[in-house]
Amino acid sequence: MSAAPVHGAQLRCVICRRPVRDFAGLRRHQNAAHGRTAGLGFPISGHKRRRASDDSSSSLGGPPPAGGGPFLGGGSLPAGVGDTSGSKDATVDGVDSNPPLVPAEAVSDGGSHFSTGSGAVSADLNALYEMVRTQVDDEDHAGEGGASAAVPATREYSYGVASTHIRALYEHMQDVQRATPLAEPRRKKPHTGKFNSYRLRALQNFVLNVGGAGLSLSEQERLLDFLDVWDRTRPDIPADDGHRKTLRDSLSNANEFRNAITDDLDMAVNEAGWRKVELVEDGEKYEAYFR
Repeated sequence: MSAAPVHGAQLRCVICRRPVRDFAGLRRHQNAAHGRTAGLGFPISGHKRRRASDDSSSSLGGPPPAGGGPFLGGGSLPAGVGDTSGSKDATVDGVDSNPPLVPAEAVSDGGSHFSTGSGAVSADLNALYEMVRTQVDDEDHAGEGGASAAVPATREYSYGVASTHIRALYEHMQDVQRATPLAEPRRKKPHTGKFNSYRLRALQNFVLNVGGAGLSLSEQERLLDFLDVWDRTRPDIPADDGHRKTLRDSLSNANEFRNAITDDLDMAVNEAGWRKVELVEDGEKYEAYFR
């Protein structure tokens, strides 16, 4: 007598032919029941794959893992994930007759904080890590260090994606826990919030972005001296005819601004007595400059 088929099953384990709903559930089952992962499973005919977000057996719909120890770079699986204790006796013809670990109401409840909170994000990331990792067999460790080599107490995994392997390495070194802020305060009372108007924020953006890398410290001082003159706040500046004029009173657009600077430079070079001449030597032409 065989049990009724599990509704919504999409894949079967290649080791024990147990039906599961998605790849995340397949990896959890293989790691917990067999201590290793093998293959990508094979599809159950007559069923169409559904998105993992609609699957009640997926870790996306369940609560976040808790109390199971570290997940990446070694350590046991999260508590309750892939736990098959007591389920082997309740299977008939490779079909699990036990109800799923996570009730279906936990997935269908749109107001649950697991679907929108940090629990869902944590469960989603754990499921993605679990899909691309493979446990390193104890025989591999024994072959590396000899038959008498001690087996490590924590599980070790290899990853099919380089970025996941790198992230697991950094998490094992606790990079987030030991990190400190990049910019340390230089003063007990930082001078923040000084650029609190539209004009001052435009000035700040100019200082930080001009030339691609912004102005140097000495250039910032020169700009401040210029703005002191421009605002007519320096006490030693003379009051001439243009003392109260604005920039647009003399230069109406950017093209006129560029042309005025170029023409003034050309005039200053000529008034300084600079001249140029073309010289020919051995058939080669040279342009010389002199005063």
